[in-house]
Amino acid sequence: MKKILNEWKIFLRENSRFEIDKEKLLDKVRDIFFGAYDTWSDEYKSLQDEEFQSLYAELTKRVEADPQLTEKDKATILSNANIGLTLYWSDESRRGYGTPDLVKKIIQKKLNILEATLSSEELEYLKNEGLQNVLKMVSSDRGAMVFPTDLSVGVGMINGQKVLDAFMTTSSTINNHLLPVLGMGGYQVQKSLPKQKKRKKHAPPMSPEEMMAQMKKFGNK
Repeated sequence: MKKILNEWKIFLRENSRFEIDKEKLLDKVRDIFFGAYDTWSDEYKSLQDEEFQSLYAELTKRVEADPQLTEKDKATILSNANIGLTLYWSDESRRGYGTPDLVKKIIQKKLNILEATLSSEELEYLKNEGLQNVLKMVSSDRGAMVFPTDLSVGVGMINGQKVLDAFMTTSSTINNHLLPVLGMGGYQVQKSLPKQKKRKKHAPPMSPEEMMAQMKKFGNK
């Protein structure tokens, strides 16, 4: 964890021709682009436009059509999709009820919401170098962190804090969804990022007490 924090500090200190507050900008990227939205927030209101409602209706039909899901399962999937968590819009085999096209549309909408909060200089910085570097670091951070083996989705970090939309920090999501969307939007990005290292596992398996302590370490209570 200390190494990860030091890498972000170096990133913030790097010289740039752009006169911007990098720390505040990173917070915006984490909380908006890689975020999940509180239902009273401006970001949530921006997300809930006519197009989103149409996409959400399509997703709802897919979820309701699965006879193996309990009512609790359906509520969990739909409520998480409704606040912008991309995992549930994807075609991920165990949790996603969307499609590659649907998840790209949600990522595009989150990008639009982020861009609406940026100054022209902040946007230029992200398009030219900033966001590409963030993607490299958040992907690397996610692969290097240690988690209980029972936690199925790891967490990426931006500027020392975990992102809420963890699915967007996986190398497969970055390569298959984020990079195409960003490239179409005029961002300078690589064709692909290296695959993440496998997350370390605890051996032997942790006890419930050890698992709770590990979760608290990363802010989950």
